[in-house]
Amino acid sequence: MKITLSAILLTCFLMGNAQAPFYQVNSGLNAVGNSMISDILPEKKITLITGHYNLSAYHSAFSYGDFIKSENNSALEIDAKNAFSQLDANNDLWLDTEFKTLGIGFRLGKLGVGFQHSLTAFNVLNYPKDLFGLLFLGNSQYIDKEVQVGPQFTGMAYNSFGFGLGYDFGKLKLTGRFNWLSAAAGAQTKNNDVLLYTNPEFYQLRLTTNYELNSSNLINPDSLGESNFISRLSFDGLFKSNTGYSLDFAANYNLNSKTSIGGSIRGLGQINFNTNAKNYRSNKIINYDGIDIGNFITGDSLSLASTIDSLGDLLKFDESNRNFSIRLPFHANFHAQYAISSKLIGMAGMQYSSINDASFTSFTAGISFQPIKAIRLATNYTYIPSAPANIGLHCSFRFWLIELAGGTDNVLAGFDPKSTKYGTGYLGLRWIL
Repeated sequence: MKITLSAILLTCFLMGNAQAPFYQVNSGLNAVGNSMISDILPEKKITLITGHYNLSAYHSAFSYGDFIKSENNSALEIDAKNAFSQLDANNDLWLDTEFKTLGIGFRLGKLGVGFQHSLTAFNVLNYPKDLFGLLFLGNSQYIDKEVQVGPQFTGMAYNSFGFGLGYDFGKLKLTGRFNWLSAAAGAQTKNNDVLLYTNPEFYQLRLTTNYELNSSNLINPDSLGESNFISRLSFDGLFKSNTGYSLDFAANYNLNSKTSIGGSIRGLGQINFNTNAKNYRSNKIINYDGIDIGNFITGDSLSLASTIDSLGDLLKFDESNRNFSIRLPFHANFHAQYAISSKLIGMAGMQYSSINDASFTSFTAGISFQPIKAIRLATNYTYIPSAPANIGLHCSFRFWLIELAGGTDNVLAGFDPKSTKYGTGYLGLRWIL
């Protein structure tokens, strides 16, 4: 079966993007909490960030290579049965990215003051196994069965303007940051029940729905099969009236000259959407004459527009215009480090993330080595459910007043991206004044 690349990407978007996104652990060089402390309480008088970008992606079930058998002239041959066999009852596919455009921190004795601007986008989606089976294998396998096929989705693109304060008590360092948020777009599902029953005699379909999608400039179910299904974002849209706030906190405590512990919590807040806010709701029982949905997508060709329009028609949304709010993903991090020698430091950490009713936990352990003052190298291992083999490599280079840092929490993704389920990367420039 061949299917166009655009069809695959759009179908994956419809199916979902992640249970609970988490940013790079980066434990080999600096834990999340320590990074926030150094941004607000610089080691010298001033620290200046002039660009820091990171990207994370994760799929809990199969890899790209498990799904795609071959590529030929922008066409993809897929192995839907192999991918289907690797799915859990519910599966996660996600992508998040953050770009710190500018940050500055001042130390005034023991007091620290910081400002930071960043652009963030994330997609978080959980999809049932039977939704994948329905789209790629048809509903004939579900004869005389009622299955849940409703995906959960949360996505946003927003500005963050952060204002932080910190204090150095000696052994204990505390920091807090208030973030004013302005969103260009956002979407979130609610009441994610879509139950499908296929009659064994005439292939009649019965959909029992209690499903709702709130969207502002992101998803347009009225044009599912058209090019404007996913709204185009503009830079001006980042400063619309969809605003909100969030709070972040971090702490670090030196137990002795060699050992320290710390932690952070981030994402305590929400964004309120009132610009182009639309609500699409389906709460009904819908009956259809005999249909095999698999007929829409099997064969050597695919009409993406007719397929997606047909799926949209099945739900029969009712539209309204109510404001809505989306809470940010919540992240909690705990870490500990031990100075083995003046050049060698060991570190371990745990991170918990949650959004809506979903949660996620990861663990990491790493070691950093500083052969000379200007260079620090690090490696770490991160355990993630469904993707346990993640080896990180990190490097920072300091020359004069400039520090350049980059790395990944899974270097294996760079060597064989088609076989991995998790990948990260970051690169940033900092001035130490």
